[in-house]
Amino acid sequence: MTKYIGIAALAALIAAGIVFFAMRGEDGKTDVIVTLEEIKAIAQLSTVEYVVSDILHKEKGRAWYEWKTASFFASAKGKIKGSIDLDKMKFEVSNDTDPKRVKVRFESGAVLIGDPEIGKDDIKIIDCSNPNIFHKINADDHTKAINELISHLKSVAEGHGIRERTASEAKLILTRFLQKLGFEVSIEFDDKKMQAATAAIR
Repeated sequence: MTKYIGIAALAALIAAGIVFFAMRGEDGKTDVIVTLEEIKAIAQLSTVEYVVSDILHKEKGRAWYEWKTASFFASAKGKIKGSIDLDKMKFEVSNDTDPKRVKVRFESGAVLIGDPEIGKDDIKIIDCSNPNIFHKINADDHTKAINELISHLKSVAEGHGIRERTASEAKLILTRFLQKLGFEVSIEFDDKKMQAATAAIR
C-alpha cells in the first residue's frame, strides 16, 4: 500500500521567505533578477513523501532430527522521501533577452530516494508455526527478516513511481514559478526515464 503526500508549494514559498530582486527600468518595465540560490530554494520544495508498507513470509527449515518447518510473517511501514540533489542541478539565466530565458538541466542521479523512516510501532512479527525444539525461530531470524523487509520498502516506493513523481514535482514547481516571473523556461533531465516522465509538463 502506498500513499502519496504532496507539498503545498505556494504555502512553502511564503514560509521560506523567498525573495527576488525587482528593478524598474527606464522603459517602465519591471525586470526580475533570479539567482542560483533562489532557483535551488524553489527546487527544494519538490520533495515528495510516500508511506509504504509491505509484508514478508519467511520459513525456517527443520534440522535433520526434526520433521516440521517453522514459519512467520514480518510486516513494516515507513515513510520514504524523494528529493532533488541540488549539486546536480545546472542552470543558465539570460536576463538580456526578450523574453528572458532560464534553462535548467538535471544531471543523472539528480533525483534522490531516501532510506525508510520507520517508527517503533511500524514493525510487527507474527509467528505462525514454531514447532521445533532444537531449531526454533529466534530473535536473529526476526532481525534478518526485518532488515530484508526494510530494504524492500525502497523498491516498493520505486515501483510506485516515487522517482518520477519527484522529478515531475521539481519541473512543475520550477516551471510555474519562473513563468510567473516572466521567464521562458526550459527544464531537462539527463536521465531519459525522468525526461520521458516529465515531458508533458510545459
